[in-house]
Amino acid sequence: MASRPPDNKYEGFLSYSHAADGTLAPELQSALHGFAKPWYRVRAIRIFRDKTSLSATPSLWPSIEAALRNSQFLLLMASPDAAKSHWVGKEVETF
Repeated sequence: MASRPPDNKYEGFLSYSHAADGTLAPELQSALHGFAKPWYRVRAIRIFRDKTSLSATPSLWPSIEAALRNSQFLLLMASPDAAKSHWVGKEVETF
């Protein structure tokens, strides 16, 4: 596995439609955490997903923007609903 640059907090930012991919996204995140994981680590890589990485805050978009800036890769779950989503489009544009 390639090592991440030291300034990145996350190896990946998971962008998806909550309506279409809300069930699959946690499964993908879990699978990525365990993929090729050494026995002595909690997870193989860090993946940002809004439902697990954010707390309720009035400054939600700035928190997402910061996570995007601190992610090495954008992982886009490109469903038809994601293509229509304002927030997914904003995440892709920002990344």
